[in-house]
Amino acid sequence: MPRRSLRLAACTLTAALALSLVTSGCAVAYKRALERGDALAQAGDWDAAAASYEQASRLEPDRDEARSRLRAARQRQAARRVGTSRALIEQGKLAEAVPAACEAARLDPHSQEVRGAYFDARGRALAKAEALLAEDKPQDALALTGAVRQCDPNDRQANEIEGRLLDRIASRAYDRGLAFYEQKKKGNALLALREALGARPGYRDAAARAGAIQRELESEIRFYLVIDRAAGPPQSGVDARVEESLLRWKPDARHRLIAVSAKLPSPGAQGVRITPKIGPIAPGHEMQTLARSCEYVCGTDRVQNPDYDVASRKVAEAEARARTAEGEIKRAKRAVAKARRERDEQNRVHDGTEAELRRIRAERDRCIFTKSLKDCKPLEDQLAEAQRAHDAASSRLDELQLALRNAEGELSSAEFKKDNAQRDWQRSLGWLKTTPTTIAVDRVCTHNYGVSVHTFTASVSLALRAHVLGEPSPVDLPPTTHSTRSVDEAFPPESGRCAAVAAGDPLTPPALPAVEAALSARVVEEIQSHVGAWYGGYVDSYKTDHETAKAAGRVEDANEAYVRYLLVGPGLSP
Repeated sequence: MPRRSLRLAACTLTAALALSLVTSGCAVAYKRALERGDALAQAGDWDAAAASYEQASRLEPDRDEARSRLRAARQRQAARRVGTSRALIEQGKLAEAVPAACEAARLDPHSQEVRGAYFDARGRALAKAEALLAEDKPQDALALTGAVRQCDPNDRQANEIEGRLLDRIASRAYDRGLAFYEQKKKGNALLALREALGARPGYRDAAARAGAIQRELESEIRFYLVIDRAAGPPQSGVDARVEESLLRWKPDARHRLIAVSAKLPSPGAQGVRITPKIGPIAPGHEMQTLARSCEYVCGTDRVQNPDYDVASRKVAEAEARARTAEGEIKRAKRAVAKARRERDEQNRVHDGTEAELRRIRAERDRCIFTKSLKDCKPLEDQLAEAQRAHDAASSRLDELQLALRNAEGELSSAEFKKDNAQRDWQRSLGWLKTTPTTIAVDRVCTHNYGVSVHTFTASVSLALRAHVLGEPSPVDLPPTTHSTRSVDEAFPPESGRCAAVAAGDPLTPPALPAVEAALSARVVEEIQSHVGAWYGGYVDSYKTDHETAKAAGRVEDANEAYVRYLLVGPGLSP
């Protein structure tokens, strides 16, 4: 069999063996899954038995045995769920009975009994939903219609009843919202209107009313930061900058309902009134002198030219190569002369062996012509010996000819090297003649000088008086000090020295507007941190009110507080 055919046969055998191993492995797994399912079925665990039969069916899709056992297990599963559904109906738990009957119908969709159980549970649930709707209990009815729609989202009757339920919920929530608003319970009104929108998005004008009520609430519970000027003339330009920065403050999402104002809001507003008293700017100036140094060119010096040393070395090296090449030429000429003599001598030897070969060949030819072969045998031997001698002489002559050519080549190479070395020598001599022995270099000197380092500081004191709106008297917070710092270096100009000091560096003290801006920024940060803490307490107060009212069972009061807590704090969720 050809080698290719042998390889193909081996591959086919390997593939068949692998396929048989895979098939054997699948068969073993199939058998184990089937046996495990049988054991679970005998134990009455039909859910686990069905899972094993389903695994066996996936391993061997064409085997009817696994499919038939899976079908039987599904029927047992469905029967159990039908029993569960009927028991839940007896207990009046229709919202739980419907999903159980729905799962039974999914497990055994061809059983009339199972489907009848589902329709029975569905019918009872929808009838109960109708009754609850009539009793004005739409929230309870929603659980029943939701159970039916979860099984069949397209159930027309369930959708129709649920639509009426949602309409009822939205209508009642809307009316409740209007009633709460009339009672000045805006938090409850907002929750009720949002409930109506949750049931029926776009219901009547609920969205517009909810938005208006939320804006009213936010206006009522807005936290005002009222900024008063301290009595007397401003101590510095920092005062005006602080006031301007605070009035332009845009609070972030954590402080979403803070409003900054220069005037006292309407009576009953929540917030804090602050009077920042900022002291005069206290300047500070310190100076220290530091020693610095720099380098500059202060003259020239003559030094040995390194290029001259390089040129001298190049000349010596080229001269040495030229001498070496001349020695190689002499040795090569002697080698050529010797090789030529040996070649000429071998030529004479070769010519002699060739003449001897011709002479013996002629005698052998005459002998053969006049005598018998036997008589000419000595001449034949002499002819063979002469031929060997001639061949040896020819071989030796070829060797000597090759040796002569090699010697002549080495002579040419040595002459080429000599020519190159002489040219390099001449070039090096020319470079050496034009290269000066010394050159002028810059003399570098060190210049020492002093630098004045000026440290400018400025500070102001902040005395903050805070009056929580509605409280009888203000509170004076402990005074704080806020400062800024800048550094500048200076030194006089010095000509004829380093470029770095030629122009000097004049002292540039910080400008007053820059100092005032830096100080006001620090003061504003301090005030904003206090405001954030006050606002956090304001948010927590609504949370506390909510928890207190909830614990006392005052639901509407708890809702009012909770809505306000959400509006001033984390915000209303969608």
